[in-house]
Parts: sequence; structure tokens; C-alpha cells
Amino acid sequence: MNKGEDYYKSKKSHFFVQFNDFCERISALIEEKYGEEFKKDIMPEIKEEYEFIYGEMPYIGGDENNLTSDLVSAAENLAFYKVLKRHDKPLNEIGELAYNAQKKTFEDHPELVPPMTNPEVIPYIKYAAQVSGEKSSLETGFMNS
Repeated sequence: MNKGEDYYKSKKSHFFVQFNDFCERISALIEEKYGEEFKKDIMPEIKEEYEFIYGEMPYIGGDENNLTSDLVSAAENLAFYKVLKRHDKPLNEIGELAYNAQKKTFEDHPELVPPMTNPEVIPYIKYAAQVSGEKSSLETGFMNS
């Protein structure tokens, strides 16, 4: 077993509690949009898809990398997207549901949205601005060539 498998195996119960919270939010939105019967049919598929994706996630540093939680959250949304897409739901509707689920999370847990002046967030913001500026310079130079 490699480091990534060990990490995700040790964190599975934690991440699946988080996924169950996601499922509660998204299932309410699915029922509102498509009805109770569709919700009952689709939720087991979303859970199965997430199980598969979770088992395939790359190890990016675990708890040492702040983006691990973003990766796990993206896996939740990817499972949701893939299943609804297989059921021929339009991309704009899937996106709207995913947006509303995330919005509900932030409304229920405002502590998850760090203020821009938080000393813990400032180094990341500076780094992101630097990388963005470098990318912008590269693109501008390329465009003017």
C-alpha cells in the first residue's frame, strides 16, 4: 500500500461524513428540481460514483497540503456531475445545483469563508497573485509576439 492509499484509507470515515453532508444538501436540491422519484433513483448512483472516484484520487500531500480538502470536495462534485450528465441533465442545470449546494454550505457555515485579512490566508493570496501576474505577463507577451 502506498502513502496515498494509506492516507485516504485513514481519512475515509472523515471524508465520507463530509460527503454525506454534501448528499443531504444536493438531494434536497435534486428533489426540488426533478422530483422525489428521480432523487431516490439518483442518490445511490452518486454515492457509488463517489466511492469509485475516492479510490482513484491522487495523493497530493494529505494534511500537509491545504488543497487536499479542495480535491476531496471536487470529487464530490465530480460524482454528482457525472451521474446527472449520464441522465441527460443539461450542464447549466447541473452547475446551478452545484452552485446552490456550495452557497448553502457557506450560509450554514460562514466560518469556512476566511476573511481576506486573515493572517493565515494572506501568504496564499500573495502567492496566487504572483502566479496570476506571471501567467498574465506570459499571456500578454505571447499575444504581442
